[in-house]
This record gives sequence, structure tokens and C-alpha cells, in this order.
Amino acid sequence: QRDWIQENREQRLKIQRDAHTQSRAQHRQRLSFIEAQLGSPTWDLEDPRAPEPLWVGGIRFQELTNERHRLTEKIRVLETARPSYSDPIKAWANHLELLTSKESLSSVETDLRHLETQREAHRQQRELADAEDLSDRKCFPVLKGDCGEYMLTSLMFKGDSSEIWKCYEWLGCKDAYALLQHTDSNGDKLTLQIQKAHGAIGNLAQIVDVFALEDGITVSIWDVQGTPVRDYFQWRMAEESSIQIIILQILDTMKKLQDRRLSIIGLSVESLFINEKTGELSIAFYELRRTGEVKKMDRNSRDFDTAWYFPAEALEQPARVSPKWGSFATGVIWYRLAFGTMPYPRILTEEAFFHAPPPVQTAALDPAQSHSVGNILLKQLLADPSVRPEPLHACSHEYFKAFQSMPEFKKEEPKLSVSQE
Repeated sequence: QRDWIQENREQRLKIQRDAHTQSRAQHRQRLSFIEAQLGSPTWDLEDPRAPEPLWVGGIRFQELTNERHRLTEKIRVLETARPSYSDPIKAWANHLELLTSKESLSSVETDLRHLETQREAHRQQRELADAEDLSDRKCFPVLKGDCGEYMLTSLMFKGDSSEIWKCYEWLGCKDAYALLQHTDSNGDKLTLQIQKAHGAIGNLAQIVDVFALEDGITVSIWDVQGTPVRDYFQWRMAEESSIQIIILQILDTMKKLQDRRLSIIGLSVESLFINEKTGELSIAFYELRRTGEVKKMDRNSRDFDTAWYFPAEALEQPARVSPKWGSFATGVIWYRLAFGTMPYPRILTEEAFFHAPPPVQTAALDPAQSHSVGNILLKQLLADPSVRPEPLHACSHEYFKAFQSMPEFKKEEPKLSVSQE
């Protein structure tokens, strides 16, 4: 019977590995097709620290660039000829053609901006695929934990001190996510203890297993449902209503933690998963700490890879955990979803940031925009601790006045909306 069980297990392993090998090959083919449309990023060899890559080729990008040049020239000709028409009918026809050309030019420029966003998304996916190909875990290894066995299938995030892998849980026959940290930190174990003591809280995903590998790497397995927010918005422009749904759920969860004198740290865009039908959020890859507890930042843990989401006062040692850390992380997430970049100089490295975080840049927040109420709250979340609101107060901000309470919000099942490519 043991031989049959082992043989059956090996057959299942082979089936799963064959399926994921085919899926990985299809993903690489898709990246190659996208690269033909968008171009391939190359770095200036004379300036290896340049913050932006140079893009070569790209069929779709070249088509839109040529169309923009054609429409710009056409508008110039029409505007030059407009005063010479004495016939009112010809003048009106010229005016209509000019308006149509300007509308077409505006549409082309919008498409080009979307392509720029897609180029950045493609560059990140290509770097992730290359990191997966070079990883020692690329051949679908099975990790044996305390509560089950987990086969790593695809790399979702690669940092200097941590990795996130999608995995297949053999006992439950379902997908999960594995966070691998290059340290023996007990942060995940403390989080698991707090989860067991307080139960499910808000939109927090649960840790189902924590164990250590022989090489000293700590592995935590997360039961997460939904699509990664990073992947969902990667090829789309996030609309304000979609961001509002996400931010409110993060702050509401933090408010429930604050009621229990708990704080959340380690949040990032990679921590968020969304149900595409209901808009319900799941938050993973975090640490729970008691408010006021002294937190020592670890260069060899996920603290380093999520340092962009820590306020300056959190990186000072020693630092006491505060709910306002979560408010700041929410502001950074909001800024990244809304503007596609972090609110810091792009040339800054993680190492430099970890040791000397610069002040945030909020120049993109134009108070003259129609949603200036949201911009005011975002500025407060990114401000210094004396002005930054705690999650309890941020949830009651007038920006969220359309949502009376989270139970009603979930019962109505709001839909996520995204702009068309």
C-alpha cells in the first residue's frame, strides 16, 4: 500500500509539473508577443545608473507615434489655411475637420500614455520571468511544512531579502502563496500566534503554515483568494472609484486592528489581492504587532524589500510600532495605483532608502482636480506623524462618505471599474 501511495504521488507530481511547465512556456510566448508590440528595454551602457531604460522597436508604439506625427502636421496645415477661406461652407468644413483631427490626436496621445504604462508592466514581468529562470527553485520543488506539502509553481515577487511564490497545496488540492524570507526572523510566527488569538480580522488573509528550510530560509504559507492587485491593474489605468474601494477596505481593516491595539506592518502593492466580481480585498504577507511594541528593522527580512512603504520614523532605531505606519503605507499604495510610480525619486536605491529615506514627493497631487477631496486625504496619509491621521479617523473622512459601513458595502457587491486599453 505504501508503494502504491508513493507511485500515485509521483504520478500526480509529474502531471502537475507538466501542466505548470506548459503554462510557463505559454507565458514566455505571450511576453515575446507583447515585446514585439511594445519594444524591448535596453539600458544605456555609458550610464548604468540611468533611472529609465531605452526602448527599441515596438510595432504598436511606432504606429501610434507615426499617427501622432501625421495628425499634428494635419492640424498645423488646417489651422494655417483657416483664415484664407471666404466661403462659409468651406470654412465650416475646415473647422469640423480640425475638431475631428484634434479629437483623434487626443485619443492617440492617450493610447501612447497607456502604452508607456504597459511598457513598465512588461519590463517588470520580463525581469520576473528572467529571475524565475535563474532561480534554484525553478524546477517546481516540493517544500515539506508542518501542516502539509507545497509545490512552488511560479515566482510572483523577487526582492533582495524575500521571494513570493505561487504554490500548490497537496493536502487541500488548491493554490496558495509562499513567502520565503532569507532570515530566521520570528515575525511570521508572532503573526500566526496573534491570528490564532484574535481570529479573522477584516480583510486579512490567514497564515496556514510556518516552517524553516535547511538553508535557514523561513517559509510562511498564505491562504489567499483573488487576483493580485498588481497584475489586475498592470495593463489598465486604475480609475478613482476602483482605488477608493481598495483604500477604504485597507483602512477599515486597520481600524479593526486598532480597536484591538494591534498594528499592521509590511504592507505593499504585492500584498493585495482583489475579487474581480465583488471588489472584496484580501491582504497578505504582513506582520501583526502590538501597538507600542519596539520593532527592530531587519536588513535580511522582508522589511528591506518593503522599506518604501515605511515612514521615516519607522526606520529610526529603536522605533515603536504605531497605527500611523499603516496609514503611511496606505498612502504609498494609493499613490502607486493612481500615478503608476512611487512618491520618491526613481533613481533612489532600496539600500539608500533603507538608511536615509527622503521626503515624499506630492507634486502630482493637483488640488484643482475634480477629486481634490481624495488628494487632500492622500497628502495627509503621506505627511509627517504629527499631521498624519490614524486609520480610525481616516475611515471617517468625507472622501468615503458614500460608504456608510463596510457590511453594507460588501452586501452591495460593488464592481471594480477600469478604463479600456
